[in-house]
Amino acid sequence: MITCRNVTKRFRNGNTETTVINDVSLHIEKGEFVALTGKSGSGKSTLLNMIGLIEVPDSGTIDIAGSDTGRMTDIQRAEIRNHKLGYIFQSFYLEERYNVFRNIEMPLLISDVPKAERKKRISECMEYVDISEKSGQPAETLSGGEKQRVCIARALANDPDIILADEPCGNLDSVNTERVMELLRKLSDAGKTILMVTHSMEDAQYADRIITLRDGVITDEDRK
Repeated sequence: MITCRNVTKRFRNGNTETTVINDVSLHIEKGEFVALTGKSGSGKSTLLNMIGLIEVPDSGTIDIAGSDTGRMTDIQRAEIRNHKLGYIFQSFYLEERYNVFRNIEMPLLISDVPKAERKKRISECMEYVDISEKSGQPAETLSGGEKQRVCIARALANDPDIILADEPCGNLDSVNTERVMELLRKLSDAGKTILMVTHSMEDAQYADRIITLRDGVITDEDRK
């Protein structure tokens, strides 16, 4: 489902060049739940952003569902982002004044999903993450755990094959962390492919496989 071949990413600041991801190759099977771990600055989020088509590698290739993303047009990359990828972020990125329903609706509006189908999908997603009773509440009134469940529902709205989660429990207490991780495990068991960046080895234990990055290089893999 996801294949990286010899991927390298560098950032430049004036005359200084830093290699953040250095010749990384990995393969993630359909339905696999993979945790990407490592210290701050190890390159975890940069690698996730390249797989999520937010950033572009300087060299190497990234295939999503068998297609080389480096050969895609901007329109094709946007199609992949909208229909095959779902994103869950540590900082939620909800429209605080929008209610729960409208926040989940946003990717469906981008995809021009008809109104009746939007309502059906949103209701199903809210029920899946147990947030239906908050449908009409503004996001700014929700707890951190509730906001993250809205983010998961939003990520599921277009029924993507792949879920990319960047520190999904970084702002949550232990009770809500457990709830979110159990939801991600449930999604994986249902056939979704999940790549999760986390600094928490406890959260990583929910995954099928743990990949450790250090200074932009894979240093360890643990398949359960």
